[in-house]
Amino acid sequence: MPAEFEPTTDQRALVQNAAAFGINQADIANQLNIDEKTLRKHFREELNSGKFKVDMLAGRTVTELMKSGEERVRLDAAKYYTARRMGWKETNVSEHVGKDGGPIENKDVTARELFESRMAGIVARRAEASVPGGDDAESA
Repeated sequence: MPAEFEPTTDQRALVQNAAAFGINQADIANQLNIDEKTLRKHFREELNSGKFKVDMLAGRTVTELMKSGEERVRLDAAKYYTARRMGWKETNVSEHVGKDGGPIENKDVTARELFESRMAGIVARRAEASVPGGDDAESA
């Protein structure tokens, strides 16, 4: 019969850190060359406390940043905290409307119709910009 597994201090630290970083139990057990059942039996406290300790460290860091002397750092920390812990979020609303605030109109056109429309616009702008008398004024 094989000897009872006895975890080392280094293994306990590894399991606690791995659990804190979100590594799944199968991968942790594989790294230690033990079965998942053995992992849970001998490292229950490390598996449970790892994430909590990192969450506490992150929370303390955000709290300290919110007390920073730099306004930008305080603002970013506060935005992070309110978004994650209070459920707040920034919302951008884009409203698309058609002419004079009406509905957007879609019209299928052929390439030829589009070309003719643009050419007509160019001709109209040139006509508006031309000097009264046109070519006759230049020849005088």
